[in-house]
Amino acid sequence: MKTVEKKIGIKIEPLDVLFFRDGKPFGVGLRGNSGFPMPQTLAGALRTAFMKKYGCDFDKFAALLKESGNFENALSGSGAPKWIANVRFSGPFLARTDGKTEIEPLVPIPSVIQESKENEEDLLCLKPLKERLPGWKPREDGMKPLWLKSKFRFESAKGYLTLEGLRVFLSGGEPKREHIVRVEDLYGFEYRTGIGIDTASLVAAEGQIYGASFIRLNEKVCFYAEMILPDSEDDLLTGIEQVSLGGEGKRVKISKVGSIVDWGEKRPPYKPNEKPLLVLTTPAIFECGWRPRCLSGKLVSASVSGYDAVSGWDLARRGPKRTRFAAKAGSVYFLNEEVEDLPVSLADSEEDRIVGWGSYLKGVWKDE
Repeated sequence: MKTVEKKIGIKIEPLDVLFFRDGKPFGVGLRGNSGFPMPQTLAGALRTAFMKKYGCDFDKFAALLKESGNFENALSGSGAPKWIANVRFSGPFLARTDGKTEIEPLVPIPSVIQESKENEEDLLCLKPLKERLPGWKPREDGMKPLWLKSKFRFESAKGYLTLEGLRVFLSGGEPKREHIVRVEDLYGFEYRTGIGIDTASLVAAEGQIYGASFIRLNEKVCFYAEMILPDSEDDLLTGIEQVSLGGEGKRVKISKVGSIVDWGEKRPPYKPNEKPLLVLTTPAIFECGWRPRCLSGKLVSASVSGYDAVSGWDLARRGPKRTRFAAKAGSVYFLNEEVEDLPVSLADSEEDRIVGWGSYLKGVWKDE
């Protein structure tokens, strides 16, 4: 097996609107609403492109995968290099671009960042409460509630955080309002009506009219992702200029960026009043739902804003995968001390880590 160690950045530019199914029922007479691409969506699209590039026999691949359940063996048995199974992904992230070489990834606002409902003062961050809170029952022994001391009413900030704002947050500071990018400045929805096609006659099926909302990115907005791949495979993207991404056969342009993004992670040594925190940049699937297995018994506090329902298509079974629930990107985990030997992703399973679930960044919070 080849060593996976080279990281590259990828710019992903839609050629049209995009459609990504969410976990809600969708059928005749209903409107399907597009969500955002999940890690497995991008990983699946790029894996498929790599397999095509290296001459994979897809029918044989599906049969071997169904028979053995082993992705690597199915690849090698169908004519594709098995190291494709070990290419790691992170993303996709919304990004702003100058249309040429510059690209600035944006991340969902960390769930501890709050904005006032009553004035335009600076943003504040929830922090672990030092004092004991009567009546509060922690999810795990020793955990503390998150608290905000202010005379104003606050709510979770909405939108995305710029790279500069992210670096401020990871350094233990509080981002400014100018670090927030609102949803309407990045994308909108386009509503279209379609009709089902009879697979036998290839003409419009009677009574199969449906509606769907598609995502349309604003001008100079794209997606950004990262891959960790075999160091000898520098030409992996050569010859791959477009791939299908999501549903309805929509396509995107793929290109390699000049340099990897500096996310501004904060690592030891820390100052006396600084303690580590981790923030999810992609959704993460955990066995217990809200907390990664590798942080069991090590948390001071946690902020998980909600969950994304995720499914997908099982190529071996030729049917839908079971629905799972992923902690949302922007979830924050506060620690007392550095955790040794953290995995490259916080997801519990290795397969979920490879496709990009649970990507995270390290920062600090100030215990004051």
